[in-house]
Amino acid sequence: MEKLKRVPPSQVLIYLILTLGAIVVVYPFFFMVNNSVKTGREILHSSWSLPREITFTGYTGVFQELDVLLLFKNSLILAVSITLLNALLSALAGYAFAKMNFPGKNALFLVVLMTLMVPFAATLIPLFIIVRDLKLTNTYLGLILPALANPIGIFMMRQFIESLPGDLENAARLDGCSDWQIFTRVILPLMRPGLVVLGVFLFMNQWTSYLLSLIHISEPTRPY
Repeated sequence: MEKLKRVPPSQVLIYLILTLGAIVVVYPFFFMVNNSVKTGREILHSSWSLPREITFTGYTGVFQELDVLLLFKNSLILAVSITLLNALLSALAGYAFAKMNFPGKNALFLVVLMTLMVPFAATLIPLFIIVRDLKLTNTYLGLILPALANPIGIFMMRQFIESLPGDLENAARLDGCSDWQIFTRVILPLMRPGLVVLGVFLFMNQWTSYLLSLIHISEPTRPY
């Protein structure tokens, strides 16, 4: 019988760290599912133990009290609309900052980056006042328009466009293409990888966005 090879202590330590990391990542999901099938009294008594009696009233109660399909439809419409419009506007702004020359371009781009330092909570009240004065509360536009100003998307698209070869733009200009034709026929097709990354980021960010909807929407159970 062949002797088992001795496992190096460093490899044992690596496996131990990975196992602990997996437990840390998985346990919150287990804790959530475990408590979702408990009664309210049992959760208050002990939220860490396994359920003594499994109940699904928490799941059925959601569908009985709320129109889940309507809420899902509203969230999907908002997430898809904001993702598409934001990606388009970010691509246009990124192209302008990367390839076009106009007075104050660098200063304006610096202002765009400076908006990243403004906390979102500091803009909630002014944003609500603007949306209310425009009579856009409880509407799709009241949630879509404020989300279209995305400095991160502009920055990502500018950096991606600057990495593209400038010879392609020069060749298109020699062929008589305008700036719009260069953007739509040359730059935009090459931006697909960057747009996909930006689109995933925008969709996930909007899908998990709750605070803005909580403030601007007072009747969430009806179509906007």
